[in-house]
Amino acid sequence: MRGYINNELVADFKSKFSSPMLTTHLHCLESEAAEIYMAKIFQEVKEEIMKGVALSVEEKENNGDLRIMKFTKYLEEGVYEILYDESMSAFQCSCRKIESRGVPCSHFFVC
Repeated sequence: MRGYINNELVADFKSKFSSPMLTTHLHCLESEAAEIYMAKIFQEVKEEIMKGVALSVEEKENNGDLRIMKFTKYLEEGVYEILYDESMSAFQCSCRKIESRGVPCSHFFVC
């Protein structure tokens, strides 16, 4: 138990008093994510930011406050869909990564 508590304290310290190296071409987005997420989770978010480069928007729809975007990933089959409800400022993606892992998926960084 003592080791677990120590690991948590070290992770908190690193998140508060160190700055991650920004390596993507999206410095503003990456630095904002670094401020929001702890260091370990930030690494996952950073990977998703980099995966966004391989996505292309296939279709966009506007239905009042609801915006729908469909994506495909380079050299892969399948379509991902993001719904954005402007009135509630809420996103939902068909891959459901944010609901399952608490980390935004690469599709969020393309919109």
